[in-house]
Amino acid sequence: MSIDPAAQLAQAAHTAFVVEDQENDAADTVIHIAHLDEPNIVMVQGSGSTMWELLSEPMTMGRLTERVAEIYGEDVATVAPGVQQFVESLVAQDLVAVSA
Repeated sequence: MSIDPAAQLAQAAHTAFVVEDQENDAADTVIHIAHLDEPNIVMVQGSGSTMWELLSEPMTMGRLTERVAEIYGEDVATVAPGVQQFVESLVAQDLVAVSA
C-alpha cells in the first residue's frame, strides 16, 4: 500500500484510546487504541505513541515524517520508512483515516 504524500491523515473518528503514562516519560507512554466496531485493541508506544498523538490533528504524511524527525533529532530520510510502515499498518486496521 502506498499513501499519497499529499493526503491528509488523522485518527479515525470511530476510534477511542487510553493513554497510559509511565512515570511521566514520553518514551514509555503506552497508548491502547480501539476501533469502536471491532473487538481488537492495538497498543503503541515510543515513537508509535508520538505519531498517534500527532495525528490528533490532520496532517500529511510528509508533515508527520518531518515532525517525527524533529522530535527525535533524526533526518527525514532516516525516519520516513518507519513512519510509512506505522501509518500503513494503522490505515490497514482502519484506525487512521486518509483523505485527499
